[in-house]
Amino acid sequence: MRRQPARRLGLLALLGITSCLGTGEPPLSPIPLATVTLAVAAGPIHHRHIELGLAQGGESPDPAFLQPTVPLVRPLGSRYVRVDGIYNAPGLVQARSGGGLTYDWTALDTLIDSIRALGAEPLLDLSYMPPALNAESQLLPPTDWPAWDKLVRATVRHVNTDRRLGLRYWEIWNEPNLWGAWHGSYPQYLNLYNISRRAIQERDPTARVGGPSLSLYEESALDWLLGAQSAQADGGAVDFLSWHAYGWTPAEMAAQVQAARALVARKRPVAQPVELWITELGVRTGGPGDTSVDNRADTPAAAAHLLAALTALEAAGLDKLFVFELRDGPHNGATFWGRFGILTYDLHPKPIYHALAALAALGPDWAPVTVQPARLDVGLLAAPSGAAIVWHTGNAPLRVRVQLPAGGPRSVQVTLFDAAHNNPAAGKGGDTPLPLGRRAPADLVFDLLPDSMVVLQP
Repeated sequence: MRRQPARRLGLLALLGITSCLGTGEPPLSPIPLATVTLAVAAGPIHHRHIELGLAQGGESPDPAFLQPTVPLVRPLGSRYVRVDGIYNAPGLVQARSGGGLTYDWTALDTLIDSIRALGAEPLLDLSYMPPALNAESQLLPPTDWPAWDKLVRATVRHVNTDRRLGLRYWEIWNEPNLWGAWHGSYPQYLNLYNISRRAIQERDPTARVGGPSLSLYEESALDWLLGAQSAQADGGAVDFLSWHAYGWTPAEMAAQVQAARALVARKRPVAQPVELWITELGVRTGGPGDTSVDNRADTPAAAAHLLAALTALEAAGLDKLFVFELRDGPHNGATFWGRFGILTYDLHPKPIYHALAALAALGPDWAPVTVQPARLDVGLLAAPSGAAIVWHTGNAPLRVRVQLPAGGPRSVQVTLFDAAHNNPAAGKGGDTPLPLGRRAPADLVFDLLPDSMVVLQP
């Protein structure tokens, strides 16, 4: 399914630049376009609040699945890497014939060591149910609740006591509101959460525990978790609330953060602060075989979506954002198949990988910007150094003028990502982005197609 790229090529024809499908610089359209000016403004520098991380699903049973990604991903500077399904490695936990459990941490250690080699802190999502605790399904609650308690305690002891890794954050289960990830009731999940957080904090009182890692924002589920923990004799603990966001608009995601913040203020006004996390972010799902619609995760659409989401969520006060996911799984020999990785299974970077690289180069200090006339589908992230990233997520072509501050670099290198440039899923470019060239700051005018990104580097 490649309807979206076909639509974009139609827009190229509309703009009269079909002759520039290679690496040449596209001329400005002779057709009048709506114009917006993105300008770096005077004012205080903003230090980014959101901590960026990556998430990885169960794309492979190989515990060393992430090791080959280290040279590519380490330069991105991701603060965390979240992994779920940590309890499903064969033989990790087994029932002892005379009673009790035995553990083999080899697979988990390999995964943890790979994440640490990326320069990131592992965020372990405690899931799914090992056969030793429920032989019927990995998505059911344990048949022996004390055995689950022992498993969680043993995990924390191994990681933070025996190995002295000091992992701070622990997330309890993955998507318990989704039948494809939890076949118990939500009250059973609340019991799983309570047993787990007690086990974690009794083993490591400094650990911070949260969830429920919902498949989408559901305020009633967050409310229920906060209420259930507040009712505990020891006061409970929800150090962070987490949910996933696929295909929501930036404005919708920002509204979710604001609603969650208001919920926390109502439910736990005198308790410790509760962080708000989106532990999986991606473009809209709904393609065949659990992929993105129209394979958009492989294209610049995913890069533009990330930048627009980051801009809105930073303004809304989200604490941590995890991009899903790090590496695709294999798929019938196809390199690009719409899965959500920033890297293909064969380690080819997608445009969203280059968006993360540009963000790393930008740094955490952002200059204030103005958008005239005001629009929600276009934006600019700029560093005091003169580096900048432009994104456009609208449905129609748009002329964009970028104004960098006076006294900045004499020229900037321009790299365009759109349907026809640096879009390897469509055969336009390869692993290393090809710049359009250098331009003077007075010459930063672009006709942008929908779902595009421009990286400006001094």
